[in-house]
Amino acid sequence: MPAHRALAITKNEFSVMLSKCKPPSGWPERIAVANSGGPDSTCLMFLLDQHLRDRSHSQKLISMTVDHDLQLASASMATECAKYAKQLGVKHISSKIVWGEHPYPLRPHNARLESVARSCRYYALLQMMKAADVKVIALGQHADDQVETALMRLGKGSTEYGAGGMRPCRRWGMGFDRPGTRSFYGQDGLNKWIIRPLLDVSKDRILTTCDENSLKYVTDKTNFQPEITLRNAIRHRLQNGQSWDSGSTLLPKNIATDMKAIADAAKHINIDLNAGPEHLYDSVKALTDQVNEIDHKVSAAIDACRAVSPPGTLLLRSVPLLKVDDHLVRTALVVRALRYVSFHPWGSIKADAHRRSSSIQQIVGRLWNPHPFANGIRVSNIKTPNSNDASNITKDMVVGWLASRQPPYNKNNPAAIDVKAIIEPDVTQALIQGIDKWQRDPNDHSSSVVEVLYDTRYLVHFDLAKIPVDVIEALNVPATRVVISPATAWYLPQVYLQTRNTTRLLHSDIELHRFLRTGFQTDTQYWTNRTKVVVSDWISIEWIRPLERL
Repeated sequence: MPAHRALAITKNEFSVMLSKCKPPSGWPERIAVANSGGPDSTCLMFLLDQHLRDRSHSQKLISMTVDHDLQLASASMATECAKYAKQLGVKHISSKIVWGEHPYPLRPHNARLESVARSCRYYALLQMMKAADVKVIALGQHADDQVETALMRLGKGSTEYGAGGMRPCRRWGMGFDRPGTRSFYGQDGLNKWIIRPLLDVSKDRILTTCDENSLKYVTDKTNFQPEITLRNAIRHRLQNGQSWDSGSTLLPKNIATDMKAIADAAKHINIDLNAGPEHLYDSVKALTDQVNEIDHKVSAAIDACRAVSPPGTLLLRSVPLLKVDDHLVRTALVVRALRYVSFHPWGSIKADAHRRSSSIQQIVGRLWNPHPFANGIRVSNIKTPNSNDASNITKDMVVGWLASRQPPYNKNNPAAIDVKAIIEPDVTQALIQGIDKWQRDPNDHSSSVVEVLYDTRYLVHFDLAKIPVDVIEALNVPATRVVISPATAWYLPQVYLQTRNTTRLLHSDIELHRFLRTGFQTDTQYWTNRTKVVVSDWISIEWIRPLERL
């Protein structure tokens, strides 16, 4: 950091920073700030409150604090958060993690402390956001945090694209675990946004802003203990100017191993870890700026290459795809395609092929091959199915790669995957409970719709105000079930009513009728039992995974 005293953040500066974080859907009526009581969140809440008071009469700020209960000072720190919010006149909400009480696990030990605490914190914050009807939350991460995050990603094997640091604005995401767990957020996570206005600001400027405005904050001593977490170890080494060549003999083995992986990965992309914090900040900022530029190029490339394809798939035409010659753009395009079609939660590293460079580069090598048929490329054509070699290609065909969902499979333990529960869920009880609730209060329109997330990719809506009488009567028979079942190799959802003796298709439309009118055809094995579209006005099926960069 520079030797001279850092400057405080001005109102105008912060206004510019905040403008870079604007969600695509615009600014909502309420904005939350994650308030830990530390200097970063205290400074952020002060600046946000100041900005909204000066420029907006309609937007409201809400302070949200999670008491992790991991140290003796946790409760007092949460109390200080509430006091400061009250001092500013900001509404405050807090939530305490009760370890060992559902949905929280037992109190974590050092090796798992950071990851478990983070997942519980995000769960608690999301619950508070839902309860307060808040769609945007501001976090206080700054430039120093950005460096630490980028280095951690490099150490885990991320691509140069993946190591670009945190975004100033991104979707909350669907989580990073399977449905039904604490770390799975479902469709709620796709409608909420995280903003980070201070990413371009160094820690010393935040501290100066706090000092010059007499802002009181608490200091979490565990943030400076390198033996607790990898992030702490990185922070300790950077702040104390220790050489990355000196080893990490005093650290736990797992952290020492990760530190060495970071050093090796940094050398690979020519980042000098010993050149000082300012150099690292500039290097990571350059990576992050490069990522933003790449993202825009990927969006343009997808627009140029995309062809009509079944719901839940992405068809990229081969000829314009080959014109994408930037290797990083190719890599980012593959990651975006994988995230779009995956059955893993949107925004999780699993949906991004774990962001492993080696896995992604294998796909890149196959897609950008001037002789695609040598790699088994499939031809999706309008008039002539079953064309899988170059000799049958005609001008009226669309030749390209079709990205689609793969069958659920655990290569380490196939028996651990309950395929039926994943791709053929029984929604009978959800409908019965919904009908009972709605019939008790027909004027409550919010209770008239039951929503079911299917395969983490579709949202199935059941409008109980329109449900046919015969379906309600059938649901009163114990043996009757309503299930969502996949059709075709693309796992397109269909809704069935099953009785003891019959199975009746209730709904299969996913805007598919419009898709079929385009004339798309393919091998019959991919289209079995899918030519008929059945529509029920009380059921709708919505594809929810975004293809956008955020």
